[in-house]
Amino acid sequence: MNFNLRSKEEYGEAPDVEAGYVFRCPRTGTVVETAKVLSVRVDSYGIPHVSYQVRIRRANHDMRDGPRMLALKSFTRRYTERVH
Repeated sequence: MNFNLRSKEEYGEAPDVEAGYVFRCPRTGTVVETAKVLSVRVDSYGIPHVSYQVRIRRANHDMRDGPRMLALKSFTRRYTERVH
């Protein structure tokens, strides 16, 4: 994904965030939260956003929700581990 200069300087570029990739949010305990990237797009202000599907797994419950959207910078702060 190519971002304009303003986006790269202010919001950062994360070429390793692409549609189809899955990331995990580090949590303590038995809860596992993962996000499957649906798309990465730049809004009219030049801010890149990630559209994703979230899955939260607990010992006795599995929940899926979405699609959700976060700015790329917020997404990469929350979901720091790529699942291979």
